[in-house]
Amino acid sequence: MYEKIAPYTASIVVLAVVLAGCQAGSPDPGGSGGAGTPSAEASAGWITERVDVGGHKLNLRCRGTGSPAIVFENGLGGNLGTWLPFVANAFPSVRTCVYDRVNTGASDRVPARRTGKDSVHDLHTLLDVAAVPPPYLLVGHSFGGLLSAMYAGSYPAEVAGLVLVDPTPPTGADPFHLVPERDRAAAAAEQENNAENLAFADTLKQAKALVPAIPNIPMLVLAATMGMGDLPPTWPAKEMLAARNKQLRDLTAAVPRGELRYVDTGHFIQQLQPQLVIDEIQRMSELVRRAVPS
Repeated sequence: MYEKIAPYTASIVVLAVVLAGCQAGSPDPGGSGGAGTPSAEASAGWITERVDVGGHKLNLRCRGTGSPAIVFENGLGGNLGTWLPFVANAFPSVRTCVYDRVNTGASDRVPARRTGKDSVHDLHTLLDVAAVPPPYLLVGHSFGGLLSAMYAGSYPAEVAGLVLVDPTPPTGADPFHLVPERDRAAAAAEQENNAENLAFADTLKQAKALVPAIPNIPMLVLAATMGMGDLPPTWPAKEMLAARNKQLRDLTAAVPRGELRYVDTGHFIQQLQPQLVIDEIQRMSELVRRAVPS
């Protein structure tokens, strides 16, 4: 078990990381997530397609062969550009897939209000229609970590492992109750007014209900100890961070083969310490590959 005590930091955007994913100020090094130059994509081995998942299309890029496939989930409002530079020269010996959820990148826009359950169903249909067979090693950042855990709880037979990169925790009492009462209504409205038109509070309820259904698979939680900015001075930063860390401990404890590792960096661990994340994904990939019957 990789666990160590995380230092309290006064500069963590708990609202962005824990309550509303990472939609505000998310780096997008890969651009809009749309199709790039076909010749460049082909030379890199990527195949890009827009896949109909039932009335709307999602933008998908995959390359390589081998099982279990590694499937990446973006943070809230992010697109596959968040992961594309990270995976460009990594994981050459296994099938790797990145994609844009509804209302992001080059995927279709859907006006109806949605929940995480809809996003999970979309991904399940996407992988099925695109002929990317299970089992999967799901790698999710921030809100994508929440969705990855939801996918494992929804389709436990399809998931061989999880790598959750500073995820939005789906367990325990979230630190929202620690937000000063005068700011609580505005904070709640902000988290619901997100780029994916996603009902965030309803999604958290769905995610918490699915935690007991996550199978006994290898799961690594990477938790950042540094923030992306300062909370308002009237907010109890130490208490909110402690509540968030307890959520991550509870999530890890809920999966017998779970590991929790704190990383001394900011929320976008895959961009700030890419080699560490690559090494851990490779380690988990080997671990689940040995456990999956050939």
